[in-house]
Amino acid sequence: MADTMAMRIALIEHDAFAAHMLLHLLNKTFPHAQVDSYTGRESNLIRRIAQDSYDVVVACMELDLFTGPGLCAAFRKLNDHTPLLGITSYPAHRYEHVLRQCGAQGLVSKNEPKKLLAAVASTAQHRVMHGFTQPYQAHHDLLQRRTLHRNLSAREATVLHLFMQYGNNSKAIGRDLHIHPETARKHLQNIRRKLGVADLTELRTVASNYDLELA
Repeated sequence: MADTMAMRIALIEHDAFAAHMLLHLLNKTFPHAQVDSYTGRESNLIRRIAQDSYDVVVACMELDLFTGPGLCAAFRKLNDHTPLLGITSYPAHRYEHVLRQCGAQGLVSKNEPKKLLAAVASTAQHRVMHGFTQPYQAHHDLLQRRTLHRNLSAREATVLHLFMQYGNNSKAIGRDLHIHPETARKHLQNIRRKLGVADLTELRTVASNYDLELA
């Protein structure tokens, strides 16, 4: 178990202001901890943090190159022991269901600093939040399930993640990916074609039975 006074924390936050505030809070609360800050844009980031000896990974759900759940799933496939805590500025229900599937150990709002800090400490001690599983079990579950998007591009996999969160809301998907809603619709059409499903209702049904992780 990690000593919360001397633990090692990997913080993944792409927003410079949020990263600065979170670093300040973490360093003030855990003065003997080592906190390494990443933007999510670093080369081979997932493999690097998966192979390092962190006590907890704290990952923002709103990143530039990945969805937060996609990063979590890719990390968990490589790592069966380090807890991962998701953080978000949005209501937790936006990510909670898919994040459970992707191998995280909890999810907390960035807008509630006290709860966030308590969650970092408890997650580092391998105390998982309700509905989430321990890293080893989450890793095992990911490897046992079939992978849905083996034929999808990384962008299509990301669109599929967002489809599972927003439904057929091309504006919301486009907003998160900084693309036009029509482009998001075309991505969904290509996903349906590759997966051999007739419509978006069937796509949601099929997708809910598989892992949603980034390639």
